[in-house]
Amino acid sequence: MADANKYRVPEITVEAFQAFSRSVAKRQYTEAITQCAQLLYGFEALGTRTTVVGGEDRSRSVLTMFASSVTGLLTDPELVLSRQGLGALLSLKTVLSRVFASTDFNDMSHIYGLLGEINNGQMQLGEDETAKYLVVTTIDLATESTFQVLETLDQDAKVLFWLSLLDTHSALNPHVHECIGRLIKLTPQLKVTAMQSVSELDMVNRVWFNCSYWDFDDKHKVKKYLNEVFRKTAMSAGVKEPKYFPPLQFEHKPRLLIPMELWKVDSAMYRCYGKAVEKLRSRFHVIGLAQPGQIDDRNIGAFDEALELKALPLENVKTVLASKPDIIFYPSVGMIPTITHLAQLRLAPVQCMSLGHPASSFSKAMDYVLVEEDWNASEACFAETIICIESGSFKLARPPVNSAVEPASLDPEKFHVVVNSMYQKLMPGFVDVCAEIAQRATNNVHFHFLCGATPINIKGLSNLIQGKLDATCYPMMPYQEYFSILQSCDLQLSPFPFGNTNGFIDAMLAELPTVCLQGQEIFSRTDAIVSNRLRLPAISRVDSIQEYVDTSLEFIADESLRAQFREAIQSSDIDERLFNDDEESDGDLTEALYWALENQRKIDQSKVKYWTVDARKQGFET
Repeated sequence: MADANKYRVPEITVEAFQAFSRSVAKRQYTEAITQCAQLLYGFEALGTRTTVVGGEDRSRSVLTMFASSVTGLLTDPELVLSRQGLGALLSLKTVLSRVFASTDFNDMSHIYGLLGEINNGQMQLGEDETAKYLVVTTIDLATESTFQVLETLDQDAKVLFWLSLLDTHSALNPHVHECIGRLIKLTPQLKVTAMQSVSELDMVNRVWFNCSYWDFDDKHKVKKYLNEVFRKTAMSAGVKEPKYFPPLQFEHKPRLLIPMELWKVDSAMYRCYGKAVEKLRSRFHVIGLAQPGQIDDRNIGAFDEALELKALPLENVKTVLASKPDIIFYPSVGMIPTITHLAQLRLAPVQCMSLGHPASSFSKAMDYVLVEEDWNASEACFAETIICIESGSFKLARPPVNSAVEPASLDPEKFHVVVNSMYQKLMPGFVDVCAEIAQRATNNVHFHFLCGATPINIKGLSNLIQGKLDATCYPMMPYQEYFSILQSCDLQLSPFPFGNTNGFIDAMLAELPTVCLQGQEIFSRTDAIVSNRLRLPAISRVDSIQEYVDTSLEFIADESLRAQFREAIQSSDIDERLFNDDEESDGDLTEALYWALENQRKIDQSKVKYWTVDARKQGFET
């Protein structure tokens, strides 16, 4: 498998752009595609607004030069894309489209007219031009012809093109959202196909991760299919799962392996899970497995051994098997491709996860999911057996709020509603509900979308939202500036179907009344979970879209109701209920993992899919 140096961040320089342009001009296709992919990797890691290419003004001109060279490359009739070249460009298409969006081209649609032959006003593509069409076509440009072309492709190209269309960071555009729905329904027609490079696996993982955000009931069929793609890729790379694990004798501490996606001391994952993980050494020999640089002198004390992830699946499987784990615990699955890939394989007798990414893995190799009991996880939403641990076992992270932050200066003639959520969570249905609320409100409502937009996509996001609402969309900004806007608003609306956790906590620290919609999935309940822990008024937790609209209108119209809610926040003792270091609950992760390892056969034979804390502690009748 290619791309062994995936973790290396390529350097972006003017000279690198010029070298790519020269290769295109000289028709050195193999070298040009390699250089193009390296530059796109650099954009993916560093962003397109980078002073590496000479500052913001120079950046735009250099990016335009790059986009022009890509146009020349893809429209050259002598270019024939190899399977490797096609895979490289399709897996990086989402980055390529952002580069074009940062120039006056806006997108790659101008290339269509330069491909193939035009007969009677219709574009006719040969086999070589079809491959280029796949690279040029992003989901926002998709038409009925796109789906027709998809149906004609061989299985390998079909899967790659299908993935590249779904590989989008935002589904806010109604057309994009509709196309995602159509692509989901095509999933059963796809053959399970092995990826041939790390960049293709990265694309698989992005789609795997982002599908939880989509507003479709059948979205998880995508994740189930991609799990099989991960497995097929592993087997094609020579991975072999052990066929037998010897019985554990418990004469020594069991060996617990923890593959970690993010584990630096300043990361939210470490702040939430660090204390619970540190307790594991009391009953386990603990082995940490993370990306280079994630385990350092500040956090290595939690582990008896520390191992590093590699880029290639086979290397990581060898590392895991060499460590001879009796049990594997994944704090999260989905953020890092190498971890998502490992989670599809049976590498230990017992394999567990928790909800750093709040959704089922749907992996056939994942036995149990450990969930804090007050999350009220639904069996219907998990392929894994649910094992409850004590509420508060995983600590919520207190953000760095500065008490001296001054409120932002907002128009006093308007009622200010904030939507405090990353743009990936924003769906057309949610924005339509916001528009209905604004239309029916008696106040003059202005929305503030603190959506962490990038310099490239903020214009497009703003156009989509402002086409329906009186609204301001904000790019990523320093926390204190963000909090200043938050605390100046009158009401927060949590997004759905994928809600907030940290965003909800921020609003509570700003004493901001908030309405949230509870759903069945865990990611639709996180706001309500925090709200319940703070014992806030039940009116803010609703169960239907109609209730969401009506409750929001009630908060907008009734200043006394908002005042009562603020008083409830003030009296809720946030630090004690959310950030308290409860030594007793810290250790329940350890006890739950040990119980699962000790009782795996009995758990499986019982056919019980949901274990409360009390049921676990009562044990099994002898």
